[in-house]
Parts: sequence; C-alpha cells; structure tokens
Amino acid sequence: MRRAIRLLLLLLMVGSMLACHDREERPPLTFSPTQLPQAHVGEPYSATITVSDNVTPVFRYRVVEGSLPPGLELLFDEASGSAQISGTPTEGGTFKVTIAA
Repeated sequence: MRRAIRLLLLLLMVGSMLACHDREERPPLTFSPTQLPQAHVGEPYSATITVSDNVTPVFRYRVVEGSLPPGLELLFDEASGSAQISGTPTEGGTFKVTIAA
C-alpha cells in the first residue's frame, strides 16, 4: 500500500510538471523604455516601465541584478500591468540595474 501511494504521488508530480511545461518557445519580452531618464540627487523622480510582446499577463516586476539608487523604489501597478520607479534619490553615481517581469 505504501509503495502504491509513493508511486501515485510520483506520477502526480511528474504529471503536474509536464502539464506546466510550456512546449512552445515564447518571444522575449520587450521592456520600454530601454534606458531610464537620468535622476538627480534631491529631486523627485518618476519613470514608468512597461512590457510588451508578452503571451501571458505580467504579475510583477523585480530587480534581478544590481540595485536602484538609495531613495528610489520599484512598485508594481496591477491595474495597468506596469511598474513605477519613484522617489527622491539621496546618492549620486552610476547604478546599473536589471529588471525582470
């Protein structure tokens, strides 16, 4: 009986993985803008990021490499499916950041 339950669980897990596996190649997402406007220390900043060429809706954006300047944050807007980088930068410099959706 234990063996049958283990086998059934294994089959369910494999079946779930196969059902979720996307067999078609999806085109890469297109982010806009490709470069963000320059920010200035002590001045309010706001930039909107959108994604196109998506097959399914975007449910979140996240920083996957680097970091935003101190004082700025990335917020997701569910209603529009876009993201907003906003705040007031408190430090100058070059900040390379990669955002994924």
